[in-house]
Amino acid sequence: MSKTKILIIEDEPIIALNLKHVLIELGYEPIGIANNRCNTLKTLEKLDVFPDLILMDIYLQGPTTGIVLAKELKISLPHTPIIFLTANSELATIKEASETYAYGYLIKPYKKPNLQAAIEIALNKAKDDKNAIFNTPSVVCL
Repeated sequence: MSKTKILIIEDEPIIALNLKHVLIELGYEPIGIANNRCNTLKTLEKLDVFPDLILMDIYLQGPTTGIVLAKELKISLPHTPIIFLTANSELATIKEASETYAYGYLIKPYKKPNLQAAIEIALNKAKDDKNAIFNTPSVVCL
């Protein structure tokens, strides 16, 4: 069985590399690290596969926030769950992030078991959501 492929979008290099190592320890496959919108789009173009999940910081390098980027990625990767991993715990930001249909919101510093739980729940929820879309019975009017 292939490992879950995860794209990391984080502007702090040390945090990104630490997260990459944690994901490997947990049995996932980090497939790239990007620090802003432009690098995220370039990374996605270069990949041979789509990520199964995206872990994204809210504050990124450049003018685009993770929340804005998440809304943009929902168009091109509609079935890829996004989990925000951020130091921001303000209620207004959490509410704004929820409008992106994110599958999780973890506050840094995170604990490995919490990260793994969030990832597994997001993957299962995304799978259920995808199945619901493709298994919805069509309505026939006579």
